[in-house]
Parts: sequence; structure tokens; C-alpha cells
Amino acid sequence: MRIFGDQNTFAIQYEFGVNPFNEASLTGETWGKFELFVHGIDVCRFKKGDRVTAFEWNLIFIVEWFSENLKYILSDEPFPLPVKGQHSVELLNNCLLFESDNDDEFDAWFDTKQEWEFKHSWFSNRAGSFLPDWIVNT
Repeated sequence: MRIFGDQNTFAIQYEFGVNPFNEASLTGETWGKFELFVHGIDVCRFKKGDRVTAFEWNLIFIVEWFSENLKYILSDEPFPLPVKGQHSVELLNNCLLFESDNDDEFDAWFDTKQEWEFKHSWFSNRAGSFLPDWIVNT
């Protein structure tokens, strides 16, 4: 596997493999495993049942998302809505508690939430893959 950085602080590791779906073009050619380490934890691992699994999919989608959104991910811009939370998932979940009888206000709230979510959550470009929204400490 190719690795960039130090797994104990921050690192990206990947390896291309054989596409099990025989897809053609760039999508098919970018099948592989991807690991993103933050302080020694691979934040791309996910738990399904009792099994912890590494991320494996068409890597072009996650690379595109990082390329398009790195400036937002690395910014110090605060969360744009007045909700409290300890992490992004909690902030987004607390946004769902918003109520308003004014349709325009309600739509503006959720447009703001969704715009932030697309820029800060790789779920918007996971292309059917399994990407975690919680870190599994293995």
C-alpha cells in the first residue's frame, strides 16, 4: 500500500485492486482500498454487525470529493446554524429538531444544513459505498 504521512498523526494510505464488478473506464480502474489515519485510527473503517471492515470501493469518488472540498474541510469557519453539538454528526442531527410554520424559513434552514453537509461530509459522494459517519476505534 502507498502511504503519505505518519499514521500516528495524519496519513492517507491506498492500494489499487481488481474491480470485482468489471467496470470500465476511470471508475473501474480506480477500485481499491483507502485508509485515512487520524492519531492512529483509520477513520474510514466501518462496523457492520460484529465485523470491522476497511473501506474498499471506486476511489475516484472519494478523491473527487476531497479535491473539491478540501478548502472547506480545512477552514475554521463555524457551523452556519445556531445548534449545539460536540461533532458534525451531532450538529447535523440537532438541525433536524428545527421547526417553523414559515415554509421559506424552514427551506432556508435545510438548504443551509445541506450545503454545509455536502462540503463537510463525504456521504454526498460515496457512490453507493460504505463510508462511516462514526469513528470505530479498533
